[in-house]
Amino acid sequence: MKFLEVFTINVALLSSISCFPDCIFSNYTCPLTESLFLFPPKPLDSWEKCLELCNNETSCTSFTFYGNGGAPFENMCLLFKEHCKDREMVHCKSCLSGYECNHCSIKNISYHANGSNFIRLFESLNETECRNECMKLDNCEYYTIYFQDNDLMPNTCVLLSDSSKPIDCEGCRTGPKICKFSRQCKANEAVITRPGFPARNHAFSDKVDFETRVETMGCAVEANVLVVGGGGSGGRMYNSGFSSSSVYLYGGGGSGYIAHATITIPYSCEFAMFAGSGGSPSKINMTGEPSVLCYNEDRSTDGTGGSGKIILYAEGGGRGYEKSGGDGQSGGGAAGGENGGTDGGDGGSSYNNKGGSGSGFQIESIQHLFKNYNLCAAQGNSGSSSTSSRSYRGGSGDGYGGGGGGIQIVLAGDQESKICRGQEQGYAYGQGGDGDGGHSEGGRGAILLELVQK
Repeated sequence: MKFLEVFTINVALLSSISCFPDCIFSNYTCPLTESLFLFPPKPLDSWEKCLELCNNETSCTSFTFYGNGGAPFENMCLLFKEHCKDREMVHCKSCLSGYECNHCSIKNISYHANGSNFIRLFESLNETECRNECMKLDNCEYYTIYFQDNDLMPNTCVLLSDSSKPIDCEGCRTGPKICKFSRQCKANEAVITRPGFPARNHAFSDKVDFETRVETMGCAVEANVLVVGGGGSGGRMYNSGFSSSSVYLYGGGGSGYIAHATITIPYSCEFAMFAGSGGSPSKINMTGEPSVLCYNEDRSTDGTGGSGKIILYAEGGGRGYEKSGGDGQSGGGAAGGENGGTDGGDGGSSYNNKGGSGSGFQIESIQHLFKNYNLCAAQGNSGSSSTSSRSYRGGSGDGYGGGGGGIQIVLAGDQESKICRGQEQGYAYGQGGDGDGGHSEGGRGAILLELVQK
């Protein structure tokens, strides 16, 4: 089944996610002059250990770690007592450098302070001083620093005993008392940010090239990802011997394939979402630039637009043909008035006209992975013996085939969220197009990303 093929391929890609905290720069370092060295290079096997070594040395301002294949050092840690200015940094091979990595805070995010978690506040402190005040108290776990440009609480430090639901704030940063990388995120230590949207733990898109950023407090967070390919177009061809309103009726398009996976995002990372349409694939990419946290040198494109490492990919549904329906998550109905398949089912067949093959995958099997959305299988479209009537369920003749059923994705709590019902083509994501002249285009695909709260 194509669903299983797509899923297996993308699970293999997931292990290559490579993100770094936003204090880390890849492939750049300070000039290797003895006057900057804190002490001679030390052999280590990870940048995390190099960072920990720097944080334990009060005189260390920055570090560079050379990994496998590095030059002129390999698997070595260099600590600097002075940090060179950005314009003085030079290129290095297979290296990572860090500067002021003693904070794990997230910008423009704060926690609700209430009677159960508020400890106290200070004025006229910088972030390091605010964090130091938190470290002095056994019951302090998090701090928020409000900077000069914050209108409500400029130059104010707030100490908290516990986290709460993240809220947006301009000119602030919130972080944990102890900054330790490579640990699992606790509740509320990771959020998804998008331009023009409030910070939350989930994101949905049916657009092309939709930028999304996962922010963490230096920790690793699991996320469930769902990708729905664009619905396949129904077969369609005008009869050249007649007017443009005279059409041959064909098979319906298959609905877009579905891929899902649970991924681990090791640190803050940037993603781009590409929702396909008209049978085009959908995907979510990891993106970034050389000096930005999620850069990966193994950049790739697949012809569907965008750059970066493909994290999860779903094929678009197959188009309908002269007699047969297109394959997909749910198959398109065959010409002759057959219905499209529903919830991974095959499209209907008539006489010698074959319905499209469905994947066999049932959407309800992944509902438990998503807490903020309800996922419903949309019914396949009805076939018809007439372009003017979509309700006729014919079994022979010249009728068109209905498109394969897609998926409804609705925010939990919405009035319609618990209603799984048949919908016209175009309502459900990835819905296959009908094989007639008026409803032939397939529905747009979609991408869903939701952080796992532990």
